[in-house]
Amino acid sequence: MADDSHIALPTSNSPPSSFISHFYPFATSPDIIRSHEKDAYLTGSLIQQSQGIVRALRGARYAHTHSDAIKHLTELLYFTLTTAIGNRTLGEEYCDLIQLEDDTLQLPSIGRRVGYILSSILVPWTLQRLLPTLRQKFRNKLERNIARIQLRAAKQAGLLHKPQFSTTPTKRPLFTKLRIQQYLLEHLDSITSLSPIYALSIATFYFTGSYYHLSKRLWRLRYVFTKKIDDNEQRIGYEVLGVL
Repeated sequence: MADDSHIALPTSNSPPSSFISHFYPFATSPDIIRSHEKDAYLTGSLIQQSQGIVRALRGARYAHTHSDAIKHLTELLYFTLTTAIGNRTLGEEYCDLIQLEDDTLQLPSIGRRVGYILSSILVPWTLQRLLPTLRQKFRNKLERNIARIQLRAAKQAGLLHKPQFSTTPTKRPLFTKLRIQQYLLEHLDSITSLSPIYALSIATFYFTGSYYHLSKRLWRLRYVFTKKIDDNEQRIGYEVLGVL
């Protein structure tokens, strides 16, 4: 498995070609989750403090109206002052983790660090604001198309002027344009939701222990565990949770 692989990191005061003698293993899922929970706790505390400052300056109504903006801007500030400038987050320091590029096994470049921050904070925030409007436009279009198809079918059957009754059942195709659009209209919220994608990503993480965030999978960023462990010390994962 990939989690059993070991790599070596160059020392900060030596040329890139020289490596330290200790080989660091890739971090397992418990290490990564602990780091994430620590960062989530710290950012949650910072968000509460930021909301308190905004509430004192602009009032409770303003703070409540812009709560999402305060939350995401605080997270953006936290990761800008840590990940973006090349430092570890407090959660990564707490769990002895270092982030590396999966393909080069080097410290992440500025492009990947900034790309990770934007894709993990700003992109979901933008989608959260745009999806309701796009979903409503698509719903209105589906309703108009369904009404048009039903009206055309009623005219063809002569149901608008005189009812017709038939004792022989007519066989209808399983998939029609009307049925497909009716299904899309009925399940539009779940189809356009990102939750199934996140669920699949986190289930894959529990199996492999590689990428906790979908954005880390996109930018190929992984963690190594820098604390020296004994040879008889077992590194466990959460594969059972992946099955669940």
